[in-house]
Amino acid sequence: MKVLVFDTETTGTIPKLYLPIHKMPYIVQLAFMVYDTKTNNIITNFNQIIKIPEHVSIPSEASNVHRIYKKDCQEKGIDIKDALSQFKDAYSKVDLVVAHNIVFDNRMIMFECERTNIDCFLIEEISFCTMKNSTKITNIIATNSKGQQYIKSPKLSELHQHFFGFVPKDLHDAFIDLLVCLRCFCKLMTNPIDVCEHNEYISTIFQKIK
Repeated sequence: MKVLVFDTETTGTIPKLYLPIHKMPYIVQLAFMVYDTKTNNIITNFNQIIKIPEHVSIPSEASNVHRIYKKDCQEKGIDIKDALSQFKDAYSKVDLVVAHNIVFDNRMIMFECERTNIDCFLIEEISFCTMKNSTKITNIIATNSKGQQYIKSPKLSELHQHFFGFVPKDLHDAFIDLLVCLRCFCKLMTNPIDVCEHNEYISTIFQKIK
């Protein structure tokens, strides 16, 4: 099975109320990988900082998390149209698309498609959310503002901790996050595997972030 795993870093969170498209968050980093779970080979590997419009700022609370600043986007960033074009091409060739909290990342892709007049190409039927599909597995009990207990959806770090016993370093880098997501996804498959035991490139990266 060919799986596309992706992650975005952005200028901020998505507001609950819909705002004009130019006031919605922008993508500052897009990373995706196409991985063949049958051969355990990486087919496509993409990781780029994205150039944002001059009028768009990156709030310090966002930069403090993902460590991407306006200067990085202006000096190292590629055009979002180019990034979306490559993402769309990879998307069209896979069996499943995976992300942690995929609703958020899908919406970010939709915002950028709307801003660049690209027809939205996302397909809900092939989308898989590692967050949604692992809530009952991690079984993390939390308490809401009313004092009521509930089972909360795991953060990506919590899911990796559950499966592998540690929280990787350098999270909130889209490329690292997608690798962590891929590793967790492969443990959620019908026939679970640890990709680090089957792919030397991925294993080497995890040794560095352990």
